[in-house]
Amino acid sequence: MCKEEFAVIIAQLNCVFRTNTDAPTLDTYYDLIKDLDFKVTLKAVKKIMLTYKYFPVPAIIREEYTKLIYGERLSGLEAYDIFNRYCRKGTYTDEKDIIRLKNDYPEIYEVAKMIGFNAIHCGSESFIRPEFERMFEKYQDREQKGNILPRGFEEECRKISQKVYALTEGGEE
Repeated sequence: MCKEEFAVIIAQLNCVFRTNTDAPTLDTYYDLIKDLDFKVTLKAVKKIMLTYKYFPVPAIIREEYTKLIYGERLSGLEAYDIFNRYCRKGTYTDEKDIIRLKNDYPEIYEVAKMIGFNAIHCGSESFIRPEFERMFEKYQDREQKGNILPRGFEEECRKISQKVYALTEGGEE
């Protein structure tokens, strides 16, 4: 989004939350959300203005933006139930069911693949279900984190941490 579009968003936020944001704060906010699409961000900000009591930090704007783009998250239990509808038919999983699951719910497929389809069928439901739920929620957290962060942010953090490590170890960059 360009600075003019960003100004529209900030003007609306300032109006609703009755704040007056200073220039350094505006620069920081712009830097943290400038990679977002203006129209989707505007929808996210409107939702924030209707549901939040205080001026949002950039992370809240990015979270609402991500929800609009990727939809609401499934719970681990919902994911396990979907997996059962697609693949839990006795002691084996038909290849066609696995392909359907992969196409319709790729995140559920990835978690099932991590655990192993055979392990899911051979394991005890009282052990497999909670493990599947836990792994699915961790998988979603990791995926959502990657969607919320600005492009290149993780790489920047990695470079900084390498430089800090080199300096603390007494080495050169």
